[in-house]
Amino acid sequence: DRLQHRPKRETLSSNRVKIANLPPTVSKRGLRRTFETFGKISNVTIIHAENLAVLTFERVGYAKRLLNSDRVFIYDGFELQSSQYGSKSKQVKVTNIPPSVSTDSLRELFDCIEGLQDVNIIDA
Repeated sequence: DRLQHRPKRETLSSNRVKIANLPPTVSKRGLRRTFETFGKISNVTIIHAENLAVLTFERVGYAKRLLNSDRVFIYDGFELQSSQYGSKSKQVKVTNIPPSVSTDSLRELFDCIEGLQDVNIIDA
């Protein structure tokens, strides 16, 4: 008897996929070319202020193919991150933090959040 551990596949009920960590040079055409191997994309929405895009595939199965893929996608030197659009985020983004605020003081401030794993300050 052989048992194999397989990573849990993401259950999917939507044909939309969020693509994060986009470079400033990203284009709709470039994203289509990068991800159309998984199936026909009916719409690409780029949200430049958030460095993310939402891909709408014609079918849920196409989105599932992308999310279940083990491929790593590099776009102009940026490693893209994909997740089901609308799924609960495991990250919180806080903006307009004064330069004098340290990572330790933020960690202390957010320590009341159960399950908090890490705090990072990312320079803009």
